[in-house]
Amino acid sequence: MRLEKQGGKYICISEFNERFIPKQAGFDWNADTKHWETDSPFVASNLAEYAEGELMDALFTIRNQANSSNINENTSKMPVDQFYSPGDTSLYPFQQNGIAWLLGRKFSMLSDGLGMGKTAQAIGVINHADPPIEKALIVCPASLRINWRKELEFWLKRPRAIYIVESQKGWSPFASIYIINYDILHKFQHELREFTWDLLIADEAHYLRNPKTKRTQHLLGKKWRYSRKQEWEIPPVPANRKIFITGTPIVNRPVELWPLVNALDPVNFGSYDKFTRRYCGARRGRWGWDTTGATHLDELKRILRSTIMLRRKKDEVLTDLPSKITSIIELPHDGNGNAVKAEMKAFKQHESSLQELVVSRELAKSFANESDYKDSVNRLKTGVLLAFSQLSSERKRVAVAKVPLVIEYVDNIDEKVVIFCHHKDVVHRLRSHFKQSCVWLNGECSLNDRQRAIEDFQFNPDIKVFIGSIQAAGVGITLTASRIAIFAELDWVPGNMEQASDRLHRIGQKDTVLIQYLVFDQSVDAKIAKTLVQKQAIINDVLDPDDETFPLPFDELPSTLTVSFNEIAKQSENITHETKEIIRSTLYNLLLVASDKINRFDKIIIDNLLMARYLSSKEAALGRSIIITNKTHVDPKVIMQIQD
Repeated sequence: MRLEKQGGKYICISEFNERFIPKQAGFDWNADTKHWETDSPFVASNLAEYAEGELMDALFTIRNQANSSNINENTSKMPVDQFYSPGDTSLYPFQQNGIAWLLGRKFSMLSDGLGMGKTAQAIGVINHADPPIEKALIVCPASLRINWRKELEFWLKRPRAIYIVESQKGWSPFASIYIINYDILHKFQHELREFTWDLLIADEAHYLRNPKTKRTQHLLGKKWRYSRKQEWEIPPVPANRKIFITGTPIVNRPVELWPLVNALDPVNFGSYDKFTRRYCGARRGRWGWDTTGATHLDELKRILRSTIMLRRKKDEVLTDLPSKITSIIELPHDGNGNAVKAEMKAFKQHESSLQELVVSRELAKSFANESDYKDSVNRLKTGVLLAFSQLSSERKRVAVAKVPLVIEYVDNIDEKVVIFCHHKDVVHRLRSHFKQSCVWLNGECSLNDRQRAIEDFQFNPDIKVFIGSIQAAGVGITLTASRIAIFAELDWVPGNMEQASDRLHRIGQKDTVLIQYLVFDQSVDAKIAKTLVQKQAIINDVLDPDDETFPLPFDELPSTLTVSFNEIAKQSENITHETKEIIRSTLYNLLLVASDKINRFDKIIIDNLLMARYLSSKEAALGRSIIITNKTHVDPKVIMQIQD
């Protein structure tokens, strides 16, 4: 088929079996010339890809002008350096550019790869859109609801009322941002259409690839099958802005893109017949139309990128990224709440003794004798190992319950993945799901099986998943075929997990390595993961080489954790008697005026320091560390006086 311009008419010359393409595009049949034709350049632009040379360029220009209704002039030119970043966190340059791109379009598809911060970019639109986003709807898989709430709480410029919609709880009319999973959309048809949303975000939007599924129809709409006017049987959820997020827009074949692109860009993708014939090689078979093919993909990619899709390759942004990115994915414990509660209850039985050991270890940094400090470190190690060994049965129960959510998460990744776990039952359950597409390695494997598994993962394109125990697969092997390490379970020794993730981060790795901890919300592992992420720099750089620090599962940690025994000793050499007195009085005032604003570990350490009438030089150095950490509650002149 080809498109030509003859005089003032656009003529489409097609084969008989292609007749539906110009018809759906809006062309009229001329019985005399036996061709489809139109006088409208706008109608002709629907078939721009069938033209050639200058005519193709002119028609694409017309089509892009039609697409300009999708451009938001208020925010399309906002300077990227004005985008909000919380605290010490900063957006990478490509993320800033991504937010600017999204702000410039009312309807868009964000298709960056895994680990490139798609969630943060979408939240950037909530922060900076003009007109402002007051009501936002986020639709995602059930396993990502908690994670979305955490990301919103972190990245939002101003606090918003966030509500996770659940079948049991029902709808709340008082929130600003609603999070709902795909599988319960049909239960809230009225509430979702009560007004027009300022922003609709569909995360993992490839969940909508089948237009016949309930989830797709209740979000994107369903038309009456026999209506000539194409009326809605189920209207789409109305929204002024739409962002579809997916790193895998085409899971198996181009036809799966149709529901997404039709919802976002009906100007360019308004005809299913035209789309499937052009890009899916549609042909009539014995049992009807076969749309499972793939044709003209370069052209499809060009049109998508010039209109609605933003997709950056890893090598395009690699210079912006660090060598490792670590994140926590908190999973909802729906149906597994009892197992999580039992685990936390068992941990609580050890919490008080562990807190005492932590305080003892921190105070020991002010001891004159280094061997006494090392004794306190060893006591903490022993206490942590004892607590976690007694938690083993509860932790195993939680880990096994988490497996289906881990599988759901990994199934959405379209590249090679390494999954680390601890228990044999978890390894075997993962194996039974991934079957021939995975290899595995734990303590049961022989040396030959071990080497075969590594080589298959490294060099066989059909092997997508490597499942390994943290102990057996954590040392001495290379897994650089993947850049994604997922911890389905956590080890309580951070060095073991660091070694495991380094199986990917080795010579030969050309990508940024993405490390993700998948944990149940409010579980012991969730607390450990937060400590790991927050204190990774301490573990790597600050602590004494012989001081193996454990990821303590507390909501708060002593501020002195960032200072080693040797640093306290060095700092104490320059502390005068006058400085000691200033530090002591400042610690006393901190307890007096800011007791409710400093963490409980710091308060206990301060109480212990103040029990002595005079501070030693090392005690003063330890106290100074606490003061500097809490300097927002201290007179700036005092901070200047006690600084080195």
